[in-house]
Amino acid sequence: MAEATAAAVVAAAEAVGARPVDPALVEDWFAHLNWGPEKIEAEKQAMLTDRHLGYTTEVSAAWSQVADLHAAVLRRVREEFPRAADLTMLGAHSSHSYQTGTNLYFVYDYDITCDPREEIELYHRPLNAIVVEEALRVGGSMVHHHGVGKYRTPWVEAEHGSSWRLLTGLKEAFDPHGVMNPGTIYPLT
Repeated sequence: MAEATAAAVVAAAEAVGARPVDPALVEDWFAHLNWGPEKIEAEKQAMLTDRHLGYTTEVSAAWSQVADLHAAVLRRVREEFPRAADLTMLGAHSSHSYQTGTNLYFVYDYDITCDPREEIELYHRPLNAIVVEEALRVGGSMVHHHGVGKYRTPWVEAEHGSSWRLLTGLKEAFDPHGVMNPGTIYPLT
């Protein structure tokens, strides 16, 4: 089954002109995959020195929704994001695919044209919002395997619909004093 699936993927990719990449690129990517404190600190310093940063927002959707989701996010970012001219990269890739659908990592890099302390509010949050809103609009999910975190809490109720009351009831029962990772999944009130 795996060999047949792999052969079908290769045939589909070749049919649209895709070609294999140098395996050394993949090996290099794996060699630098894990981030420790030193890489995080280096990224902070690079942001302050070079005034450039990149983020991803990962979502997931059924195959029938992926093209619409991708096109809608790119369109909205280009048309609605007030700092679109600062973008140096905008796109998406998938890394976890299934018979029913896939995840999409929306990738956005940008030159920071504000005080770096304002970057998160002026760049990351609005870009993240567009991706999440479009994923929910097409019937996808605002997450895949990384979880909700703090930047997506405003949309948790929309994601879960009528089950939101059950989830908040469980939260109140198991964490009545709100000490378990406050502001993550459940918005601070």
